[in-house]
Amino acid sequence: MIQLEGAGVRAGETVLLQDLTLCVARGETLLLIGQSGAGKSSLARLLAGFLPPAIHTFSGSARVAGVDVMRASASEMSRLRGRRIGLIMQGLADALNPQMTVRAHIAEMLAIHQCFGVTPEQVCAGGNIPEHLLDRRPLGLSGGEIQRLLTALALIPRPDCLILDEPTAALDNVNRRLARDAIAQGREKRAQILITHDPAFFAPIADRVAVLDRGRIVEEGAVHDVLTSPRHAATRALLRLPKPKATKRARSAGQPVALNVSGLCHHHGARCVLHDLSFSVPAKACLAIRGESGAGKSTLARLLIGLEALQQGEIRHIRKASGARTVGYLSQHPGRSIPGHFTVSGTVSEAMRLVARGTVRERISTHEVQRAVETVLKKVGLSAETDFQNRRIRTLSGGEVQRVALARALVQRPRLLVADEPTSALDVQSQTHVEKAIALAMSEWGMSVVLFSHDGELIARMADTIMTLEGRGLMTEESASPPGEGVVERSFQELESTGDDCLDQNHWRD
Repeated sequence: MIQLEGAGVRAGETVLLQDLTLCVARGETLLLIGQSGAGKSSLARLLAGFLPPAIHTFSGSARVAGVDVMRASASEMSRLRGRRIGLIMQGLADALNPQMTVRAHIAEMLAIHQCFGVTPEQVCAGGNIPEHLLDRRPLGLSGGEIQRLLTALALIPRPDCLILDEPTAALDNVNRRLARDAIAQGREKRAQILITHDPAFFAPIADRVAVLDRGRIVEEGAVHDVLTSPRHAATRALLRLPKPKATKRARSAGQPVALNVSGLCHHHGARCVLHDLSFSVPAKACLAIRGESGAGKSTLARLLIGLEALQQGEIRHIRKASGARTVGYLSQHPGRSIPGHFTVSGTVSEAMRLVARGTVRERISTHEVQRAVETVLKKVGLSAETDFQNRRIRTLSGGEVQRVALARALVQRPRLLVADEPTSALDVQSQTHVEKAIALAMSEWGMSVVLFSHDGELIARMADTIMTLEGRGLMTEESASPPGEGVVERSFQELESTGDDCLDQNHWRD
């Protein structure tokens, strides 16, 4: 069903894939693993026909359901996608029409594939999607809800081939297991390629594993053999890389408040999403907020940075004496906030110039900007070489885009970073870079962090305080356990309070 022979892809001078030979038959599920930037998402886009020939050079062949996707026309690929090829891509929200409701998306898919007698309510029940979401548009959905919707839509036509790129990255543990069960159901009737950074979780439903490194398949074999006895050095490094360790850090007493939220209430239509939330975050501290998919975490994140209008309550942030905005945001879907035609260096340098506008540093030199870009890229574990800096965002992997987004946020030296699932689509090595970069920022200029995550291990390593969003937007609070642990040892100095003011949301949001 899926067959590659010597397949290669180049984008200008950048090699994305090279000399790939691979076969996935009907009834097989192949796990595709590799570090961020190895070429996994590029392979998924190739098989789905999403690499435009105008800017890519192909070699070899890649056939899906009997069609050579390298040479097929746009109309041929349009007919192939859906009935023959099902897709669950990493760029979640971009796959949905922002003007259509969940009900309209499901009804359209049912009509296209002539699934008569099936209702949107039945699809929701099978995909673990609450019925109250049917009349909501994508912007009103959490990342986990979008993920479940896309999985349900992809499975409606019962495709011959299914390509899944990190299908459970935005889900809590309960919904991850439900999504895995949905992917496993009927897999004997189709060929599946499942891209993941968590092969152990998907091992029970997979037949083989292929390891991608720098655009090449360096190892392939049975799941048990590859995961327990890896032969290639890249596989061993990927599977045996130790997770970041929490180490004790010193806390400074009497820190000023970097964020204060009081009496916050928010509704989506008649549904209460957040109810009477009140909490504060001291300077140089990390508050972790967790909860099931749809509990209101992403809504709260957007409220904290001003992307949603405040309905009731108060949000107050610390501000520098210069008046510069000091809130950074790392979105769960960073690809939506960075234009695909931007270069890596252009993305980061623009953020630096924007934050300097209207201050004494407005005329910052080109040399200083370039030096800052190189420094922050290294801190998040990306290459500072000119070739990488000149790459377009659309040519990067999901993990690389995530780290570029973090670099863009950190280069502005924010006093508060709101991070929504910052490591959900990253391999362990990339997670380490992200955590250390955030910890270093907390140490260097006293940045505070509000962390939204389903990852209990990440929360245990980073958080000083943990809050849980429960039903109807209620929140419970607890101290991080064990106390006094973080990513790296940090000894903070007192934050300069001279000239710092607390302003409400309506003042700092332009």
